[in-house]
Amino acid sequence: MRIASAIIFGVATAALLLGGVASAMAQATTVAAPLPAIYSASTTYALKANGNDIPVVAFSDAYDYATLSADAACQLQITRLDGKRIAHHEISPQRLNIAATTRGTQRGATLSFKIAKPAYLIVAIDDLRKLAIAIDPPETNKPPASGPGIFNVTAAPYGADATGKTSATPAIQKAIDAAAADASKKGIVFVPNGVYSVSELRLLSNVSLYLEAGAVLRLTGTRDELTKRFHKKSRNADGTWMIYTAAGASNVRIFGRGTIDGDGKRIQDDQKLLSHLVVPVNCTGFTMDGPVCRDSGLWGVVVANSSDVALRNTKHFNFLDMGEDDCVDVCNSQNVTVTRSIGISLDDPYSTKTWAGGQTDISKQWGGGTGGAGAGSAGAGSAGTLQPNRNIVFDDCLAWTRCFAFKIGAGVWQDQENITVRNCVVYDSAHAIGISHSYGSGDVRNVLFESIDVERNTMTNLGRSWARFVIDPRKSDGGAGGGVFDVVVRNINVRDPGTDAVAINGLNEQKRIAGVKFEGIRIRGKTSPASTLAQIGVTEPRFAEGVTMDTRAETPRVIEGSIHLERAQ
Repeated sequence: MRIASAIIFGVATAALLLGGVASAMAQATTVAAPLPAIYSASTTYALKANGNDIPVVAFSDAYDYATLSADAACQLQITRLDGKRIAHHEISPQRLNIAATTRGTQRGATLSFKIAKPAYLIVAIDDLRKLAIAIDPPETNKPPASGPGIFNVTAAPYGADATGKTSATPAIQKAIDAAAADASKKGIVFVPNGVYSVSELRLLSNVSLYLEAGAVLRLTGTRDELTKRFHKKSRNADGTWMIYTAAGASNVRIFGRGTIDGDGKRIQDDQKLLSHLVVPVNCTGFTMDGPVCRDSGLWGVVVANSSDVALRNTKHFNFLDMGEDDCVDVCNSQNVTVTRSIGISLDDPYSTKTWAGGQTDISKQWGGGTGGAGAGSAGAGSAGTLQPNRNIVFDDCLAWTRCFAFKIGAGVWQDQENITVRNCVVYDSAHAIGISHSYGSGDVRNVLFESIDVERNTMTNLGRSWARFVIDPRKSDGGAGGGVFDVVVRNINVRDPGTDAVAINGLNEQKRIAGVKFEGIRIRGKTSPASTLAQIGVTEPRFAEGVTMDTRAETPRVIEGSIHLERAQ
């Protein structure tokens, strides 16, 4: 078994003989990547999973993080490295009701608890920085490092430098190009454990980029060496794409448990340049499953003018003191799912936006259509009409931010339709959910926020409330505003509603909010749902109609891509 690139722990207890009857118990197999050479180990925490040491990466003043996988229940132990006794702790998501103890540990400095299955957690201990722990199910599709259809970037004829000392861009791009030419149309570019300095990578149709656990792709280069792809007026800075798809590409995949590192804070400070980590642009059939996306210099993963996109098991670790570092932005795209994800950033971790081709600074190279059926393939650099957002789902996501956790907007230049956020947790935010129609003249229609646990609202940005739905065009950037229609907010557990009222504000008589239905909203741990709008903080809607609190159950169902509501009889 090849284990050079990961630390693998298989632990099984011996058979226990009780009254002559043998009883065998088995613990989970845990897998953790070694600490990459360019990262420092946490000086705050040590972590064990089923008794085995798991590397903890030192990241920021706000939090450190660790990643691993487990195939069953997992016993975790977190130890304060200063040796002080743990007085207080909290484990999120709180809805998991994880019980922990410090009993039986040396000086009470270790917190022990068990999780029933893989989960993404945020652990708070006393006044220390937090610890994010991302536990995934085991990899079931790891490819071999060599063989037919495998293009190992460190092997001949590619020879990528796995130390990070010299640029690996030419070698990895050469492997990508070779994989795209593979007759099987299933070429896999294998990136082994190591550090690879890259300036940009262009993914082609029918190529899979596999990042082995411990592998790090890190954005490197000077301002003159990195390609300028956009200019962000709000930051008065140019920006680059780290990994992107070729115009009209289809059937593209990034998978594995490695890391895509934008080194965004350093590049922003030293090179005065912004960066996106991964940009599936003007493509169809894109999948990303498993990687850590770290330190984006602007938005992290930008789904741009594309269709049929799936993000799964993605971990987004950004700073909480660096502006506009969104984790996932779905822009001008259709049929997109973001499933089982953790997003930490100062700015909105999960959002949907639509821009106007050739007009908006950030979207000028997004092309004029998706790579799939319908709009054709205009290619990067063209200035065609961008597409609406349609059929987008965020499911089982954990967000921590200083702004909106889950937001539609601020850009609504094209329509946004059939947007769903469900089964999600907000660790902290200024607004847990919201619609900000601040740019453009499109409409927002058929939105469902369902089964969301709002743990905290301690931040302030445009106020502090658990929900905010507002049409407020910023005229300096154009756009006359648009309408918001048919929003359902259901089964929300609001542990902290914030300090402000829930704003539901249209713009005027023509640009209104029509149809916002609240149902099953529990405030501050109440066992029964609220029965009035005032109880959930909705007091003075403006230019809004059909804002209701309905105690009767409604079940959403999808008919030909649209959300329809059926009232229970």
